[in-house]
Amino acid sequence: MDEAKKHKPGTFVKGDPRINRNGRPKTFSGLRELAQAIANETATENGVPIVINGQTITIIENIMRSWAESSNPVLQKAFVEIAYGKDVTW
Repeated sequence: MDEAKKHKPGTFVKGDPRINRNGRPKTFSGLRELAQAIANETATENGVPIVINGQTITIIENIMRSWAESSNPVLQKAFVEIAYGKDVTW
């Protein structure tokens, strides 16, 4: 029986260049570091830094404040889970 008939169509054979020997990345640490760096930048509106109570806020603080004040229950829930954990009991 020749090599082509031993395998189902589309399966890999030894030396197939489509095989990814390295696999998918275990973590997205580089992407996470970039996202955190961006989140810690100064939040601006129309090019002007946003100041609350005399303090310039970061992008992530601006996002958290908007989630806390949102009328969207999904965003409110996400805010509470980040602030207090998923196992909040009232």
